Amino acid sequence: MSHICAVCWEPPTAPVEALGVRRVVTRMGPVLHPGDGALPPLLLQSRLFAGGRLGSGQQWFSWVHITDVVAALRYLIDTPEARGVFNLCASNPVRNAALSATIGRVLGRPSLWSCPRSRCACSTAQWPTRS
Repeated sequence: MSHICAVCWEPPTAPVEALGVRRVVTRMGPVLHPGDGALPPLLLQSRLFAGGRLGSGQQWFSWVHITDVVAALRYLIDTPEARGVFNLCASNPVRNAALSATIGRVLGRPSLWSCPRSRCACSTAQWPTRS
């Protein structure tokens, strides 16, 4: 995904800098908030006793909380010196298996299921991206 961002999405915005326009590009991890973003589908799976890791569970999940996103965006808007690319992710990513186990533990549900690798790409691509 970072390749797509760096090669396909970000370069087309670069010409505005030649016009004197400040360019700020943000890259965000999955935004976590109980009411929106990537967390509700994960919670729902566990509430339905269908929670568990995706594939091997060793994939990194570089999340970010909505409060941090709002603070970072306000900073970038209010700071004229800020320009370029900014990664908005928590400084402590977790493995998918650990995230699934934590959600299960917090909700008092088992985290026993595993989504086979061949199915994972399809299921994660369908997650809501409203954040």
